[in-house]
Amino acid sequence: MSAPERPVVVFDGDCGFCRQWIARWRQTLGDRGEFVPYQEAAARFPEIPERAFRDAVHLVEPDGRVSRGAEAVFRMLSYAPGRSWPLRLYRRLPGFAPLTEACYRLVSRHRGDRKVSFEVETAGHLRVRVDVSSQIRVRPSPALVAEVEQVAGVGSIELR
Repeated sequence: MSAPERPVVVFDGDCGFCRQWIARWRQTLGDRGEFVPYQEAAARFPEIPERAFRDAVHLVEPDGRVSRGAEAVFRMLSYAPGRSWPLRLYRRLPGFAPLTEACYRLVSRHRGDRKVSFEVETAGHLRVRVDVSSQIRVRPSPALVAEVEQVAGVGSIELR
C-alpha cells in the first residue's frame, strides 16, 4: 500500500447515512482530507479486505497508519482545527474508546433504512446520545446491554 499525501477517509458509498456524515466531515476538514467510497478505493488499498470496508469507515494516513470505526472518525476529525478533543478523550478517558466503538458498531449494524436512537450513560456521568434518525426511538436490546457492559463493566452503565 502506498501512503497517501493526505488522510483518506474510505466509506460505504452505497450507504445514505454514511454519505450524509461524509458531507458534514468534508465541510469540517476542507482540503485537509480526501473522501473516497470503498467501491472506488478498494483497489487502491488492497491490503484492507473489502468486507472490512463494508463494516466500518477507515482512515488511511500519510504515515501509512490505518484505523477504523470510531477511532478513524476521531483521528480524521483531529486534522481539523479545534477538533482534536474527541481523539484526546478516545486515548485518555478510561472507558471512552470501548464505549464509542460499541456505539459505532451498533449504528453501523443499523445504518440502512432502520431508524435508531439511543443514549448511553456511565456511572461517571458520561452520556452519549446517538440519533441515526429522529423518526423512531429504539430501545437497546438485552444483547446490546450485555455487549456494552462486557466492555464497560457490569452495572457501570445505564441504557435508556
